[in-house]
Amino acid sequence: MTLSEYVQQVMAEKGLNQADVARNSQGLISDSYLQDIISGKTKRPSLETLKGLAKGLGVSYYDEMLRVASGDPLEKGWTPESLVYALGKIVRSDALTDAVQQLVKMPEEEIQSVSRRLKRSKK
Repeated sequence: MTLSEYVQQVMAEKGLNQADVARNSQGLISDSYLQDIISGKTKRPSLETLKGLAKGLGVSYYDEMLRVASGDPLEKGWTPESLVYALGKIVRSDALTDAVQQLVKMPEEEIQSVSRRLKRSKK
């Protein structure tokens, strides 16, 4: 996962926009510089910028941000923040609630098949 992909994923999971991230960083990263990171224009920001980005996103600088920035893969799974965000979306959406209720009743092979179809449709 690239730094750009990671930033976009965390922002989506937490419902943040660029202005939120810049504001949360308390002046350590600007909205325009964040756009450069998201667009992939800036691939290797300074350590100070990564600290600001982590603060702006509300993630752990040492556990997540440095690993992503250095190219180390993050483990698949849920962070506490992404789980809370996902559960909130499920609770607020009748369609998502119905989909999750149907998925939990399916055998694992069917769930994997649905997951593959969803991934292909995203491309």
